[in-house]
Amino acid sequence: MRLLLIAALIILLFHVPMPLGVK
Repeated sequence: MRLLLIAALIILLFHVPMPLGVK
């Protein structure tokens, strides 16, 4: 299932402060 990969990506995105999200 790709759900695990998607979940992992989401978690990483939340843990890593993205410049796009922080304006």
